Amino acid sequence: MSRKTFDFTFQDTSVRVKLRKVNPFVVYEARVAMNKSKPQPPQRTITDEGPLKGTTEVMDTDPTYLEQLRAWEEGIEEKILGLQIELGVVEILDPEWKKDVASFRKTMEGFGITDLPKDDKTVYITRIASGTREDLVEFLAAISQRSQPTEVAVTAAQEIFRGNDQEQGFVVVSS
Repeated sequence: MSRKTFDFTFQDTSVRVKLRKVNPFVVYEARVAMNKSKPQPPQRTITDEGPLKGTTEVMDTDPTYLEQLRAWEEGIEEKILGLQIELGVVEILDPEWKKDVASFRKTMEGFGITDLPKDDKTVYITRIASGTREDLVEFLAAISQRSQPTEVAVTAAQEIFRGNDQEQGFVVVSS
């Protein structure tokens, strides 16, 4: 079964890719599955005398836990983005894109930055094709939301469906 594909151009870089829609339930299911590995905050049993003695306190402001949670959340978002790119990008229309990724990796390595995503397609879309944050937001909207008519399409439709004129007659609306 083939699915509908469409061309998308990143506005700020003019990079063109062929996309297909990514079902939001797939992303939801991935997020639910990944939430199973969410770190849990440490707990301690209260031993001080008083009404709370023997109860368990959740220490959700523990600095070590907060750092683990932050790292986990960043990892989840990167995995979700990688999944969306893998499922949504059918083809990168620039035949030299792999060379661009290799050059980008080499440049970043020269600055000591080596923790880039392992997948070349993800690096290309997130670090090269997306020139701005807006580019990435528009890309994600393109693969996950129904498209809206462009100004060009609206103008073309207006030319086809002209307003009332003498030759065409008039439409009378009564209430």
